[in-house]
Amino acid sequence: MKKIAYTTKLTVLLLAVLAINISTVSTASACWKRHCQSEAPDMRITNNHYSYDYKTSYDMAQYHESLHTEEGYQQAFEAYLDAAQMGDSRAAYRLAQLYEQGLYGTPRNMERAIYWYQHSNDSRAKFRLAQLAEMGKGMDYSPQQAIAYYTQAAELGDGRAIYRLSQNYKAVPDEPTQKGMTEPNKDQATYWLEESAKAGDGRSQYKLARAYHTGQYPVKRDLNQARYWYTKSALQGDTRSEFYLGQLYEFGGAGLASKPKAYAWYRIAKEQGHGWAVTPLARVSNQLKTNDMWSQGLVEYQAAHELRYGVHHTQK
Repeated sequence: MKKIAYTTKLTVLLLAVLAINISTVSTASACWKRHCQSEAPDMRITNNHYSYDYKTSYDMAQYHESLHTEEGYQQAFEAYLDAAQMGDSRAAYRLAQLYEQGLYGTPRNMERAIYWYQHSNDSRAKFRLAQLAEMGKGMDYSPQQAIAYYTQAAELGDGRAIYRLSQNYKAVPDEPTQKGMTEPNKDQATYWLEESAKAGDGRSQYKLARAYHTGQYPVKRDLNQARYWYTKSALQGDTRSEFYLGQLYEFGGAGLASKPKAYAWYRIAKEQGHGWAVTPLARVSNQLKTNDMWSQGLVEYQAAHELRYGVHHTQK
């Protein structure tokens, strides 16, 4: 009888354990269905609730935010907070945005926004901190602190910060509304302007080309460098660069001068609405026709057009 009673108790205990496991699996399944449909997260049961690693929490937040529902926004906020507290820079940046802009019902709170911007190593967060320090919004106005944040953002690869630094140290006169926060510094201006141009910023490419073309601060005149950067900028659709490429080829001197190439870029600039290109285009066109070089001009135009637009273009 004792043996039967012991066996019965053991069976009851095993059934209880099995029931708990089934309940756990069921709860986990419900949690999974509620949160996402992608790769299952690394879930751990702690005090009857689930916690995730920071990467999973960020992915959860993104998923809930994409639902565009009130419940989804609330769950997204909680997941961003969870991920940010575990050190996810992307989550901290997004959390700061929610606080600063008052998105999805989040109470506006600049103090909390700045706190999370400062706890993010995302380049966008550093750039925003630089802007806030430059404007004196939500924090003390500090050009020095702004430069420090812009530099941090630039070192993390933020193209906007790189461009801002290039203009700050150069203190360019063509942007009077954006004054430099430091004294002009030729070495820093050259470095950041070149970095911005290398990063693919069309404005910087044009300005660097123009500086090389005219020999203005912060570089010395170098027409080959001017041609290189004008071309980079022109391929991004900068009509000023298209026009000045035409000018460079028309008056560039030995090794650069080419009336057919000048015709090609003047024509492209004119087609893109650059009014200054009309007169030199007519002048170069007449020179090509007079010197029996018209066909060469059309060939160069064809080549430049394909380079600029990436498509074949037949013109008479």
